[in-house]
Amino acid sequence: MFGLKLKTLISLCFVLLVAFGIGNYILDTELMAADSPTEAHGVHDDHGDDHGGHHGVDGATLPLYWGLPFLGILLSIALFPLVFEHFWHSNYGKVAFFWALIFVVPFYLKFGGD
Repeated sequence: MFGLKLKTLISLCFVLLVAFGIGNYILDTELMAADSPTEAHGVHDDHGDDHGGHHGVDGATLPLYWGLPFLGILLSIALFPLVFEHFWHSNYGKVAFFWALIFVVPFYLKFGGD
């Protein structure tokens, strides 16, 4: 019985976090389009021919909610061995993979390969 409740809780967390990630992707995309109409239409500033400038994502400008998966994995590492000992020792790799997906999928959808 306890295993069924735990699986239900994990499934619910997964659905909520995926919805959170997709919602943030949509919200961020709309905000970026409203803030910078030239970038929304694929027009970028000239970087120069040498491409020596910074490319990628500036972490200082990311909203704090992008850190929630990191907080989630830290809490999982701290609390699951104490609260769900058998589950944790059998599935810690799956829990880590779950938190990685919660970050990587929305991040990739938002920023692509940058």
